[in-house]
Amino acid sequence: MSEGPPAQGTWVDLVARPARTGRGTPATNGAAGPAPPDGPAASRTDRRPAATACFARSARHMAWSARELGRTGPAERYGRLADEVAEAVRDACGARTAA
Repeated sequence: MSEGPPAQGTWVDLVARPARTGRGTPATNGAAGPAPPDGPAASRTDRRPAATACFARSARHMAWSARELGRTGPAERYGRLADEVAEAVRDACGARTAA
């Protein structure tokens, strides 16, 4: 793992590319409604907020992993990415608090 980018880092980088160019899928508030009990796949709730939050968590984990391996450059880069994505999720979901 310390010799090159782990697979998770490759995935995070791949997902970050379209997100940074404005072609990514934005998070939304996902308030469309729950799935019927007999058909969980029929949910009208938008899955993008959870997917975007998972992306933020993956970037945060990459920052932690890189920091543990002493790779400060990637640690800082993934940490900034995680912060940006998490802020976008909070903004889109209306969970941003006043500073």
